[in-house]
Amino acid sequence: MVLKSLKIKVNNPEESKIAQEWAFKQGYKWADGTRLQGLNKLYLYFYSDSFIRYGAKDFHFLDHGNKEIFIYNLIDQFSNEIWY
Repeated sequence: MVLKSLKIKVNNPEESKIAQEWAFKQGYKWADGTRLQGLNKLYLYFYSDSFIRYGAKDFHFLDHGNKEIFIYNLIDQFSNEIWY
C-alpha cells in the first residue's frame, strides 16, 4: 500500500487516539513504533515514509503541504468497522 502525506486536527485525547489507531492500521508509525503518543497535541502529520509526527502551532498546520483529513471521517470509518 502506498502511504499518503496527510494531516489532521484533533480536538482532544480521544480524537487523537482514534486518529492514531486509524494510522497504525494504514501502516503509519511513530519513530519508536505503534504506541499511542502526543495525545494532547492538536495536530498530527502522517508522511509517505510511514512516520507520524505531531505539532501544536496553528500556522504550521495551515501552511503545511500535507492533504488534510477530518476526524469525523475516521470516526465514521471506525463505527462501520465496529458495528457492521
